[in-house]
Amino acid sequence: MSLEDIHLRLVSSPFSLAYLPALALLAAGWGLFATGRAELPVAAGMSLAAIVLIAFVWRAQERSDGPSGKIIALDDQRIAAVRAHFGVDHRRSSSIRDESTGLYTRWYFERRVIEEAARCRRYDHPMAVLVLRTGVVGLTDMSNDDWQQRREIAARYCTQVIRNVDLSSSLGPFEFAILLVHCDGMGATRVVERLEKELSDYGCEVGVSVYPNDSCEPEEMIGLAQARLQMAA
Repeated sequence: MSLEDIHLRLVSSPFSLAYLPALALLAAGWGLFATGRAELPVAAGMSLAAIVLIAFVWRAQERSDGPSGKIIALDDQRIAAVRAHFGVDHRRSSSIRDESTGLYTRWYFERRVIEEAARCRRYDHPMAVLVLRTGVVGLTDMSNDDWQQRREIAARYCTQVIRNVDLSSSLGPFEFAILLVHCDGMGATRVVERLEKELSDYGCEVGVSVYPNDSCEPEEMIGLAQARLQMAA
């Protein structure tokens, strides 16, 4: 874990206030020793107590993040707020976005699917992954910017039909993925109907996978949705 990850975790976690007594105890011990009002053993004892308290809170925080102890990624808005407040360079996160569409890249999207699956297991709620494919551009369109325009329009609709908590990703030139959190099969069907209506001129096709209903691993959800898209086509 990088120092930046630790820093973001401490300042943005609901456990942040629990660290304050430990830090105060640590500072008080060495402050008393520095001013001559406490012997070294006393200061060392206070420091040890502070370290034990920090370790206890840290362990409790890890358990709250999920069954595997993995640190669940912070919500994008919280990350942005923390980074802006502490002056973290936003260019470091540029690799998680597709430059032409602004959607998340596939590797980051897959990571978030796995993290959201941990929340599903913990809180017993479903999620869905949609794979959207628009009509293939003909060879006559490849000599101009029409294919790029079509891709940007499809990408824009992928962001318009979802909530702020959902995620969209670019899988290929005309293939996109959408992660719908707290969404069951019926909810996913409604989103599919909206996409097909909005992109009716683009030959829109959609495949859906639902977790945990489909009894597949989170890593397999995109592949399952793609397979169902092929079957529907």
